Amino acid sequence: MGPCNWNLNPACEVFTTATPQVQQAAVDMAEWLLWAWSGRVFGVCEHTIRPCFRPPDRTSTYRGRDGGAGLAYWPGLVDGRWTNGPCGCGTQDCTCTSKADVPLPGPVFSVLDVKVDGASLPEDAYVVRNNRWLRRVDGDTWPQDQDLSALDDAAGAFAVTYMRGIPLPDAGRVAGEAYACELAKGMTGASCSIPERAVSVARQGVDIQLLDEAAFVTEGLTGVPLVDRWILSVNPSRNVSAPRVFSPDTMTSTRIRSGW
Repeated sequence: MGPCNWNLNPACEVFTTATPQVQQAAVDMAEWLLWAWSGRVFGVCEHTIRPCFRPPDRTSTYRGRDGGAGLAYWPGLVDGRWTNGPCGCGTQDCTCTSKADVPLPGPVFSVLDVKVDGASLPEDAYVVRNNRWLRRVDGDTWPQDQDLSALDDAAGAFAVTYMRGIPLPDAGRVAGEAYACELAKGMTGASCSIPERAVSVARQGVDIQLLDEAAFVTEGLTGVPLVDRWILSVNPSRNVSAPRVFSPDTMTSTRIRSGW
């Protein structure tokens, strides 16, 4: 998704006096690197998707059919013994959702627009549940199928435009702006004080020994203590992306992302 809406605005002198090209390059580099090193978690991006759910039922590793009555079976502990029992859904799908619920790739920050057959629904016609489910509350249900070849605002289409992601916290903004200033110094050749990653300083002849910068980069750090403290506070395990959970028994659905 990328570092959407980080909106860094460094105020240090070396940044404000740099050319617009250097300013943009420093901000872009700071946003992308800190976004990656913090686990690719922060950033709220606008998405438009075309939900297409309720796929044909299928068997799986843990879920099957009785072959006649249409009951879905599940394994469970009954009186201390593992056994297969009926789900109790009869011939209907065995899920905790209804035709008034549709899943959105989350986390959902806010919903901007919902179009059905080209017409926008009023905001009080739906709510967001658990930062993922879009529930219709006006007494109607979502379309159970749609024309995926139709444009988002055309008849037969069902399109949801929303903001997805987690906003950058204030501490991350401070760290990002500080890092952009450091990058601007490197791009302009500006003078600086004794580097904070110095391990020894010889006062006669100005001999400064620095820690190898590559050692920081391989650990997903910058060498700037203020910035690295923030990275370690939000991503102490050095994750390269947000964790996800997959199940072979979860019914999948097809979504088309539009508006590129």
